[in-house]
Amino acid sequence: TARHRLPVYAFELGNELYGSYSGSDGVAPAALAADLSRLSDAIKVFWPQPNSRPKLLAPDVVVYTGRTAMNSYFDTMLSSGRVDPAALAGMTFHQYPYCNRPNTSAGTVLDLSCLAKLTTAAKALTAVGANYGNLAALAGEGSNCWTGGVRNVSDVFLDCFYYAFQLSTMATHNVQNVIRQTLLGQIYQLVNATTLNPNPSYWIALLWRRLVGRKALGFRSEPALPPGSPLHLSVHCAAAMDGEVVIVAVNFATNQSFDLVHLLPVPPQGGGPPLGG
Repeated sequence: TARHRLPVYAFELGNELYGSYSGSDGVAPAALAADLSRLSDAIKVFWPQPNSRPKLLAPDVVVYTGRTAMNSYFDTMLSSGRVDPAALAGMTFHQYPYCNRPNTSAGTVLDLSCLAKLTTAAKALTAVGANYGNLAALAGEGSNCWTGGVRNVSDVFLDCFYYAFQLSTMATHNVQNVIRQTLLGQIYQLVNATTLNPNPSYWIALLWRRLVGRKALGFRSEPALPPGSPLHLSVHCAAAMDGEVVIVAVNFATNQSFDLVHLLPVPPQGGGPPLGG
């Protein structure tokens, strides 16, 4: 790759290496750290110029399965002393709205108690990163249903509720990038691999890239939303217009509407929103 001067943004090492997946015993966090150190050294050899050197990302571990928090895997890896956290450009993670119900149910899309797993994961990973020089958190994989997606859930308008929520909550909690599972392939694809026609959530990704800027804003609403409200809101700086904001509003209620008189943003609180696609 280096010899042919192919452009590479980053190399990523890891994919759900903690075990308990497909009968795997997993890879210990300290062992992965040692491998990352060797990979980092190899990248420096093949790309000696820092300005053209690909980034290094890891480990793409699921953060929160619904009952078990896995953020300790990241912390153990980074604190093992076998890899310099500064060698990493970011921590990648997987997160789906894991619920105790079958993933064939549209409830994984419309149930905010399920979608809250995404918020839990974002908070956990940004907290770990803050302990290591504000190491960025990146969502390396996610969709409303796992293991390929579900027909008439992952590939229809219904998925837009999930995808808008995912981008919004990740941005609000300082996750720097969100990678959709997938662009092409399986049922949860954004673009139909056979026809090349976009699925509905493709347009969410496109709008996000064009409209939403790098800062999420705090806000207060009038009237105030009660705890547990089915209306999800977030406010972001606009991508190309100074002083303008973009409001993301997703109503998860099936029989309720909302009237908001004012949304009052407050100054930016930190990292930028995900890049969308």
